[in-house]
Order: sequence, then structure tokens, then C-alpha cells
Amino acid sequence: MLNRLPPMLLPVSVLLLVMALLGPNVLLASCSILILVIGSFLLWRPLEPPVLLLIFVFQWTQASLHIFLGALTREPIGSGYFTADPTYATWLAMIGLLFISIGIRVAAGPLRRNNALVVRQQIRHIPQLRFFKIYLVAVAVALLAPLISDAVPGLRQPLQVAVALKWAAYVIFTVATFSKPHASRSLWLLVFIVEFAQGLGGYFSNFKLVLIYTLLGIMAAGYRPGPFRLAGAVLLVVVTLLLGSVWSHIKQDYRTYVNAGKATQQVATSYIDSLSKIVELTGRMDTRDLQNGFKKMASRISYIGFFSAATKYVPSRLPHTGGSILLDAVSRPLMPRLFFPDKSVIDESALVRKYTGIQVAGMRQGVSISLGFYGDSYVDFGIYGMVFGLLAWGLFIGFAYRWLMYGRYSRGILGYGLASAVMYQAFGIEVSSSKLFGGMVTALLVLWVFSRFVVPRYLAWLRPAPTSLAVQQSHE
Repeated sequence: MLNRLPPMLLPVSVLLLVMALLGPNVLLASCSILILVIGSFLLWRPLEPPVLLLIFVFQWTQASLHIFLGALTREPIGSGYFTADPTYATWLAMIGLLFISIGIRVAAGPLRRNNALVVRQQIRHIPQLRFFKIYLVAVAVALLAPLISDAVPGLRQPLQVAVALKWAAYVIFTVATFSKPHASRSLWLLVFIVEFAQGLGGYFSNFKLVLIYTLLGIMAAGYRPGPFRLAGAVLLVVVTLLLGSVWSHIKQDYRTYVNAGKATQQVATSYIDSLSKIVELTGRMDTRDLQNGFKKMASRISYIGFFSAATKYVPSRLPHTGGSILLDAVSRPLMPRLFFPDKSVIDESALVRKYTGIQVAGMRQGVSISLGFYGDSYVDFGIYGMVFGLLAWGLFIGFAYRWLMYGRYSRGILGYGLASAVMYQAFGIEVSSSKLFGGMVTALLVLWVFSRFVVPRYLAWLRPAPTSLAVQQSHE
């Protein structure tokens, strides 16, 4: 049983249980810890990118963070942010998350350990430099894609998949680097630093992406650090929390500066000017600012407030929609903007205002605030329909993962990269159903074309050798 759980899960669970005993809602906290253990047991897949586990853990954190931080601070995290007691919504979110986990596990199927052996065999016979070159090509394509989408707006969503391909190449490069005993860590470190630095100059906190994909790649490589490296990993976590706290405190002033005061989510300053502004704002911070930044970060991660408000507003003030939000989400991928230029723009803030009664900022202010797909499902179908809707979503995620990891055209090291990059879109519960489902379907369609037609012709070496596949199939 213990070897079926992720490393450090049990110590973390015990620590959370101690924190729960300090809080006012021991039953809810204890049940959330139980669901954390169950979901981790279902979704932990050693020697594969732990992207399914990270999806679960991050959504669990978003739904339950306020419970444990509230126990420590003796005050509800996000007080003044929640419009209603979040206890009921937290129970619903925990139950929904459990059903998502069950759906993912059922659809993804059992762990195919021989697939990891095939990946190791691929890496053993392919030079690290070749993986690095593929990463460089993917970076070039990702940089070119926005220029094409500006010229042909109808292709904007399919071309966004180019960014996913860049991160897929990064994960593959990371797995190859840490799986090879004599691979150049210096070359990989250079790539990591460049990606991290590039993420600092954007409108959003994109610097966290390279940290997430690095974690996925290193764990998929089966890299087991020693005591000093483990201490370094702990230090990295602390630094990440500090960076998140700093960003949460300065981001409003920073964004006002880089978008030149316009209601857009675009950077209108140079990279150097953007970095200089970050340094300037960070230099003004003191300990109290850092604490406030941490609280803001915690409130931002804890995305249960709007869901809680929706459970109070629907159906007491407005009836359930009967599936209109879901119908919009499903129909959008079938109507590409290239052929339907008049298709309406997704206005997430409008749904929040309508189904919670909270007057949040929206498109006119250059802001998009979502009810989240948990809230969308509740508003559509109520409690019971929401649970089965989330189960269906889990099945969809699981099938997509299995196709990317073990499919005929993408199995092997290519599947490691594609699954990591595509599944990341499903991380947060704050994403609306329309954006989440549409983005996933579009990405899967584009990657089917890529793996079916581009890879065999130009990147055939990324696919396992026939002998490797024969060995794998004989064990399955």
C-alpha cells in the first residue's frame, strides 16, 4: 500500500491533520485529508509524468487551502472575499474532486510499466543534443505562432497549441537529461534559466510554468536526489513561495505599468523596462508587504469563493440552467472562428455577475473572472448533476491521457511530453467550462494531426523502434 503512494504524502497528511485539530471544522478538514490520500493513491503513476496527480493536488489545494490556513491564523483566509460561508461549497468541491479522480483513474487504465522501459530504451540510443535541437525548433515555432495568429485571427486558438509543443519538447529534454547518467546538466540548466528569466517579463506569472514542467520531467525520469539535493528541492519550494508572495503584492502596480494604463492584458513595454519595474517594486517591499502578498496569494489559489456564492444564489434567486453552459462549451470547438467569425467572445465575468450577484470587473476593464468549471456544472445541473458531470469530465481527461501516453502515434518519450503539456490546461478549477473544454479539444485535434502526419515524416526517431513496441506489447 505504501509504495502505491507518492513520496512525502503521509508526512504531509499527518502535518495537515495536526493543523486540522487546531481549526474549528475538524470533520471537514479530516475528510479533505482522506480525499487527498485516496485521490493520490488513484492517480500516482511512478516513472510517468505525474501530471494527473498534480491536477488533483492543485485542485484539492484550491478547494481546501482556506481550511488549514484558517486554522493557523485563527481567521478565515479571504475574509471579505467570500460572500457566504464556504463550508457547504467546500464539501461539494471535495465530493466532486473525488468523482473526477475516479473518472480519470478508470479511463486512464492501469499503469503500463513496460512503457517506461520503452522510453528508457529510446533515451539510451538518442544523443541528448538531438532532444535539445528539437526544443530549439519548438521555441522558434512558439515565437512565430503569435505573428501568424495576428495576421489570421481565426487561427489563434489552434496556433496556441504551439506553446504546448514547446513545453512538450522541454519536458522531453528534461526527461532525457536526468535519465542519462552522463548527460550535460549544464546545458539543461542554461535552458531552465532562460525560460525562467523569460517568464518574468510577461503580463502573468509565467515564471511558474518552467518550475512545473521541470518537476514533471524530473519525476518522470525517476530522478532520486540525495540528502543535499533534497535540501535544495526544499529550498526551491521556499523560494517559489517567496516569489509567489512578491508577485501577488506587486502585480497590480506592475500590470498597470506594463500595459500603459490600458484595459488590456498585453505588455506595452520592453523586456528590460518590465524587469526594471519588477526590481523597483520589489525593492520597496518590507516584511509586512511580504506577509500581505502571501495572504493575497493564498486567497488567489483558494478558488472556492465564487462557487460558494453560486450555491447561495442558484436556485434561490435564479433557476438552474439545465445545461446551457455545457452546451455552449461543447458547441464552441465545433465552430472554429476561422469559419464562424461572428462567434461570441467568452465573457466569464458576465456569468459570475449573473449567477452570483457579485459585480466583478470584466472585459471593459481588461479583466476576466471565472465562476470555474465546478461552479458552471453546479449552475447547470444542481448538486447531483454536478457530481456526475465532473465524473464525465474525469473520464474525458483520463481517456485523453491514455491516448497521448499509449496511443499508436504518440507512445514513448513523445507521449511523455504531449501528455504533460496538454493536461496542464486542466490544472485549475477557476477555468470556465467553455475555455477548458474548447482548449482541450482543440489541442487534442491539433496534436493528432502533428503526431499522425508530422512526426512520422520529420521526427520519426521520436517514436519507439518496432522491436521496443513488440517487447512492450508482449508484456501487456
